[in-house]
Amino acid sequence: MGTDQGIKIMKAVIFDMDGVLIDSEALHLYDFRVFLQKHNQNLTNDELSEFVGLDAKTFIGHLQEIWKPVSPLPSIEEIKEGCKYPSDSFQDMLVPHVRFILSHLKKNNIKIAIASSSPYNIIYKMLSINDIDSYFDVIVSGNDVQAKKPSPDIYFETLKRLELPSNDCIVIEDSLVGIQAAINARLYVIALKENRFSVDQSKADCIVNDLIEAWIQIAHIFDLSMLD
Repeated sequence: MGTDQGIKIMKAVIFDMDGVLIDSEALHLYDFRVFLQKHNQNLTNDELSEFVGLDAKTFIGHLQEIWKPVSPLPSIEEIKEGCKYPSDSFQDMLVPHVRFILSHLKKNNIKIAIASSSPYNIIYKMLSINDIDSYFDVIVSGNDVQAKKPSPDIYFETLKRLELPSNDCIVIEDSLVGIQAAINARLYVIALKENRFSVDQSKADCIVNDLIEAWIQIAHIFDLSMLD
C-alpha cells in the first residue's frame, strides 16, 4: 500500500461502483432475501453479508455451496433472474455527495476512474442516468479481466489505462473483496463505512463515514486546499 513518502504525489482516485457511487447493495440484498424466502432458505445477516461485493459468478457459486436442502436448488437461469441487478432505480441509488467529490477532484486535475466488477452496460447506464459520465477518465469493468476481486487484476488493468503506478493512486472501496483486491494491487485504500452489513473493512488504510470525509482525507493526502 502507499507510503507517506509516496502519498504526496498521488494523481488519481479510483472508485468502486456498488456501495461507493451508488447504494445498490441494500436493494440487491432485499431482492436476494425475497428470492431466498420463496425457496425456504433462511440465511443469517452474517451469511447474507458474505455476498456483498461478489461478482455474479462467485455469487452463484457461493449460493450453491451454502444452499440448504429443504428445497431443490434452482437452475442458474432461475438464480440469475431472481437475483438480477436492481438497475431500474439508478436515480434513487446515487450515494450522497458523489457530485461534490467528483467536481472537487476534477477542479484539482486529479484523474478519476471506476474499477467495478459490474458489466459495462450496467456501469454506463448508471453514469448516463445520473449524468456523471463526463467526470471519468477511465472505466474498467468485470468484462475486462478474468479473475475477479479479491484478485488485483481489475486494479492492475485500471492502473495500466491510467498510465500510473500504484503509489500515485487512491482507491475508495466498501466490500471485503474490493478492499483486498486494492491491497493486493498495493494501492492506498479508503473504505466508505458500511453500517448495515457485517463487512470487515479493517484492512483499509482509513475508514470514512461519507464521501465528504473521503474528500477531506484525499485533500490532505494530495496536499490540496479544500477550498478549491
